[in-house]
Amino acid sequence: MKIPGARAWSLDSATAALPLVRRIADDWIAGHERWRVAVADFDVVNAATLNPASTDGQEALDAVMAVAHELDALADELAALNVQIGAGSDGVVLQFATAPGTEAIYWTPGSARPTHERPFVAVRASDQDAGVEGISATGAG
Repeated sequence: MKIPGARAWSLDSATAALPLVRRIADDWIAGHERWRVAVADFDVVNAATLNPASTDGQEALDAVMAVAHELDALADELAALNVQIGAGSDGVVLQFATAPGTEAIYWTPGSARPTHERPFVAVRASDQDAGVEGISATGAG
């Protein structure tokens, strides 16, 4: 989501801001893995108890929700910078908002610098269900 009045990135400014964006993205990636583990734990607890309202089930659900809130907060930090994050089976991609009529700017973790080349990231249905959006060619999630 582009924030009205927020900065429009150039390739040079996106490259200069990469240390900050990388730190937030790395935290998000680590949190996303914790979220996957928490969801798997929740599934195991529910399968074992057959009662999602049990104390164990509620604790497992609370753990999932706590990590989800952390992920939302990190995505909000990026959104405040006018950067969108998306996750898919092929990894994570960030898109820097650009001025209308200019090429989009993308960065994937592990890349040395942002680029205008759009990486392919296939979004899993489980990520979409969790509120994780893929990034379209137009920048809309």
